[in-house]
Amino acid sequence: MTSTTATKVNYEVRDAIPSDVPTLVKVINLAYRTSGGWTSEVHLIAEDRVSEKDLLATILDPAVHIFTIINKDTGRIIGSMEVEHFDTVSKQIVTDSPACFQSDAVLLGLLAIEPEYQSRGAGAFMMQAVLTKCRSMQPKKTTAILHVIHSRTELITWYMRIGFKPNGRSINFVNPHLQKVEDAHFDEYEMPL
Repeated sequence: MTSTTATKVNYEVRDAIPSDVPTLVKVINLAYRTSGGWTSEVHLIAEDRVSEKDLLATILDPAVHIFTIINKDTGRIIGSMEVEHFDTVSKQIVTDSPACFQSDAVLLGLLAIEPEYQSRGAGAFMMQAVLTKCRSMQPKKTTAILHVIHSRTELITWYMRIGFKPNGRSINFVNPHLQKVEDAHFDEYEMPL
C-alpha cells in the first residue's frame, strides 16, 4: 500500500526481514523509550522495549508477523507493527488473557513510529495497511485485539478514534520489576476485522 499524507511523505508497508532488525530495534526503542514522541512509555516502564535477539526471534516465529513502514522517498524504515495469530499464540503477555483462546482473533502490538513521523499520518497508515493485510491473509479471523497500558489515555483515545472499543478485559504486566509506576496493567481493546 502507498499513500501521500498532507506533509507529502509517501509510506509503504512491507514484511519485516531479518536484516531489518538493527534498524527496527532503534526505531522501536526510540518510539517507546525516549521522550521525543507522544507514544513514549519512558515515564512508565524501565529498560528497552525490545532487543535485537528478541525481535529476530519474533520475526522468525511462524505464529507472528512483523510489518515495517517505510518512507518511500528515503527508503528509511520508520516504524513497525506486530500481528500474532491466536491459534498459535507464543507470547507470555497474552497467557493471562481469555482472548488468547479466541481462534477468530489476531493480536496487534508493537506499533512504533519514529517520533519524527508521529502525528504525520504514519501510524494511521500503518494500522489501516496492517488491518487490510490481516483481512486478506487471515480471512477466518474476525476480530483484532490490542493491549494498552491503562493509563495511556492519549493512545486509548487514538485507538478508539479508529474503531477499537474496550472489551472489559485487563491483563497483568508480565515484568512488574520494570514498572516505574504502580498498577501498570493492560486494558484490552478490540474491533471487527
